[in-house]
Amino acid sequence: MPGARSWACPGCRWTSRSSPPGATPWARSGWPTGCARRSALTSAWTGCCAARGCGRWPWRLDAAGRAPAATAPPSPEPLDAVRDRAPATYQQELMWHRQRQAPNPAAVHMAVRVDVTGPLDVPALTAAADALVARHEALRTRVVAGDGGAVQEVLPHRPVTVPVVDLPATDADGVRAWCVATGREPFPADGPWLRARLARLTGTGPHPARAGHAADRWVLLMVVHHLCGDGWSMLQLLDELGRAYAGAPPERAPALRYVEHARRQRRAEVPPQVLRHWRNVLADLPPAAPLPTDRPRPAALSGVGAEYAFTLPAELTDRLTRLAADAGLTLFPLLAAAYARFVGELTGTRDVLLACPYAHRDRRELEAVVGLFTGTLPLRVRLRDGERLADLAARLDAVFLDAVRHQPAPLPALYAAVDDGWRLGDPPPFTGALFTWNPGMPPLRLPG
Repeated sequence: MPGARSWACPGCRWTSRSSPPGATPWARSGWPTGCARRSALTSAWTGCCAARGCGRWPWRLDAAGRAPAATAPPSPEPLDAVRDRAPATYQQELMWHRQRQAPNPAAVHMAVRVDVTGPLDVPALTAAADALVARHEALRTRVVAGDGGAVQEVLPHRPVTVPVVDLPATDADGVRAWCVATGREPFPADGPWLRARLARLTGTGPHPARAGHAADRWVLLMVVHHLCGDGWSMLQLLDELGRAYAGAPPERAPALRYVEHARRQRRAEVPPQVLRHWRNVLADLPPAAPLPTDRPRPAALSGVGAEYAFTLPAELTDRLTRLAADAGLTLFPLLAAAYARFVGELTGTRDVLLACPYAHRDRRELEAVVGLFTGTLPLRVRLRDGERLADLAARLDAVFLDAVRHQPAPLPALYAAVDDGWRLGDPPPFTGALFTWNPGMPPLRLPG
């Protein structure tokens, strides 16, 4: 075959005299460095033999079928080698303190479940997940104690694997339990801090499996440590995962590194006018009124909790949307007003301070960066007797817009500037938090 190349693996003795369909391996100094999607020769991202998964580098043979004598695989970098070191961002430091206070590590894990129907190319998905860790330094960055505070350390790229388990498709509770257990599993000390796991649902019924694919229904669970990302980051990762799986060319690393963002943040000072604004907003703030609970609140944060999910009826949602539109508002301030009034009734307080998380990506160059950027806008509102909900919503809308115009520094820096006695680890003074998620979770497209 003209132009055909011979390859051999020194580990499993696998050999091939030609490239499989669709594969385009190339070599540098005799070593293959990448291949197209679905190639059985070598993984484009891990550089090891994917034919039998032995973990060795395949050799490109010369015309006489001999292995190269002078070349050798690059020496692996120690997994604990620190490539870069920078102060942790304020958001990371606050999250790091919360993690140390909570004995349950899963309290700072973010997990996304994606149900996939149709044939799935597991090696291609593994390569796509590995590409995420290679591209985004935050996914291989740990936060440790340093002189004067928390520091972040960027570690070398460590290949990602995507283990597959078989679960009965009819056992929904078993699948859910597997997702929970996988989400709670601690991350290794040397990363990476992205974990991808697949469950192949067996006994899936009428969908015929295609050649080379064992099942037509899967569950993909992707878990990211909160020190390394936020909700925006999860959307970014899912989008990149789908494009890499579909065979898109490898993307360049973002123009701005997260560690550089951290250095900029630590060098910056809160502008005096912003500091004056928030000192006025938070002046004479009463202690946060405790919410009534059905059991005693533990003295120390446990990290154990639960959620109650419910859906508003479509008719009620339509009425709320019309009410907001009639007042010239979006749905958010109306929901915030209802929540503030509800919290006030529960606690008996008339002075409510709500925490409103926001993306805090105030520069375009930050949009493609995976990392923990989420900030919190303090929204303070004083409830008035007999006030209409629409009027309270209008006041809260003005409070929100004013907060956006005076976007504060991350809360640790803001509280330290406003309250000399506040320290990391102290409970925040919020009465409650309101988090809205407008974009929803986009569909993950994994073409077969």
